[in-house]
This record gives sequence, C-alpha cells and structure tokens, in this order.
Amino acid sequence: MNLIKPKVNIKYETNELIERTEAEEKTNSVVSNILFNKCAKNGADCSDLEFNESKIINSKCMNANFSDTTFENVIFENCDFSNADFEDCTFLKVEFNNCKLVGCNFTNSIFNNVLFEEVFAKYSNFSLSTFKDVELRKTNLESTALKELELKNIEFKECNLQLAQLYSTNLNNLDFTTCDISGITVDLKDLKGMIVTREQSVELAKLLGIIII
Repeated sequence: MNLIKPKVNIKYETNELIERTEAEEKTNSVVSNILFNKCAKNGADCSDLEFNESKIINSKCMNANFSDTTFENVIFENCDFSNADFEDCTFLKVEFNNCKLVGCNFTNSIFNNVLFEEVFAKYSNFSLSTFKDVELRKTNLESTALKELELKNIEFKECNLQLAQLYSTNLNNLDFTTCDISGITVDLKDLKGMIVTREQSVELAKLLGIIII
C-alpha cells in the first residue's frame, strides 16, 4: 500500500510532553515541530490538543489522556502508551513503529493514512472508528475490539488477531491469509467475501457450527 508518509519538521527537542494546562497557559492548543524524546510520565493530560509535524520516541507515558486530540504528520517510535485514552482522536498521516499500546481506548476515532508496524496492541478497543488507507504490519491485535468499524482500503499483514472481536464490521475483500485469526468472533453476515486460507476456513467453519473431520 502506498501510504502518504508523515512530513516531520523538527525545530527543537524536549523530554516532557506538553499537557493541556501548559498549552492553555500559552493560549495555543497546537503543538508543532517538536521531537519528544525519552518522555516519562504516568497519567499525562494531553487531551484536546493538536500535534503537528512532530515525533515522539523512546517514551513511556502510560494511562495518558489524549482524548479529542488530533495528530497530523506525527511519528510514534519505541513508545509505551499502554492504557492510554485516545477516544475521539484523529490520526492523519501518522506512523506507530515498535510501540506498546496495550489496553488503549481508540473508540470513535479516525485513522487516515496510518501505519502500524510491529505494534503490541493487545486488549485495545478500536470500536466505532473509521479506517481509510491504513496498513497494519506484524501487529498484535489479540483480544482487541474491532466492532462496528468503517473500513476503506485497509491491509493486515502478518498480524495476530486471535480472539479479536469484529462484530458488525464488513470484512468483504479483506485479506487475512498471512494473519492468525484463531478464535475471532464475527457476525456471520460479515464473513462474506473475507479472504482466508484453507486452514483458516476450517477455523471459521466453527462459527457456523460445522464440524470438519
């Protein structure tokens, strides 16, 4: 997939995330052209901000609040944002590389031209979100909620989708042949057009109550 890569223009570096209160003091909710390196804070409040042309690397900010935040031309690399709240966020031309996003809440968010590569997102919730031009490579989505998604041009490559919940998500023309889909739960009507291997079809037959000997 030919995604539009983020255009990052770094002007200065910091080891502290800019939070909501600090941005309000500066009467500016837009955070631009910053390299956030080795940030470490539990429960940071970065809600309702805009991050533009920036990069967040080597950082550990668990339980952070990023709700209602827009990320445009942003790269996350080697970060741990486990249990963070990304509800109602917008991601435009964003990359997540080698990040830990365990238990994160991404509900009702928009992903447009986004890459997830070698991301560990087990137990996360992406339900009610919109994905357009999104690629997921070698990403762990085990036991993840992917319910009621709106999908347009999305690719899964070598992903772990064991026990993932895909209720009310149209899977037509989605290729899962390189993925582990053991134990996924889906509405039967959404299986139509799903691209799988022969071995995977045996797994999916269990959803129909079919026993293959």
